[in-house]
Amino acid sequence: MAFDQTNITGVDPPSWGRGQLHLSWTSTAAAGSWYQVYVGRKLMWYGQAKEATVPGVPYRAQVDVGVVDASERAVDLSASLPAPPNDRVTLSWQGGTFQDAGVVGFRIYADGFGSGGFGEGGYGSDGSPVGRVLAYTPGVYTDGFGSGGFGSGGFGAAAGSYSWTSDALANGDWTFRVTTYDSAGNEGSSLTTTATISAPPQPPARDALGRRLAYTYDPATFKATLSWLASP
Repeated sequence: MAFDQTNITGVDPPSWGRGQLHLSWTSTAAAGSWYQVYVGRKLMWYGQAKEATVPGVPYRAQVDVGVVDASERAVDLSASLPAPPNDRVTLSWQGGTFQDAGVVGFRIYADGFGSGGFGEGGYGSDGSPVGRVLAYTPGVYTDGFGSGGFGSGGFGAAAGSYSWTSDALANGDWTFRVTTYDSAGNEGSSLTTTATISAPPQPPARDALGRRLAYTYDPATFKATLSWLASP
């Protein structure tokens, strides 16, 4: 059966708390069916309940809920998920000790659309890195003389290949900076790249009660008035 979303009839507004995402949904699937939850196209939960709590989920993330066969309940079926929206950026770069002799990892900073500078508004608005990537297993260097061969970093300092994918981003122009850091946390060399997000329009934001559609009723006129939030 693979991953089937046709029996999922609704997903309640998600809630975040203490670094966890709580989801609940309705389904027409038979009692005892198995469900899977993918966050950012990664299998994060499976079970027979119609609710799940998933730790470590960013506030903006693609969530997919579906029904699977019991024999596939723990199988990663992400390849059969619907195509993701084009609202993320994947950075790829060459790095290693040819940049900084003591490099242990990389920090990624984001400058959001219209924010005016790194750490000013939006994704990464507090000036903190939005991502980190380790360069090596601590204390184990994979380049240097006799290791790594001839690479982009030159003889004896071969470059390694690294990549990182952002969370969901708002439409617009983004600038990312990748900076090396050493074991003391000091930053060194950096590279900067830009990207433009042009994803399909997202659903309108929910109100404080988690609704997109609300109504009021006037008993004097026996009329109901609907109101809704416009799509951005």
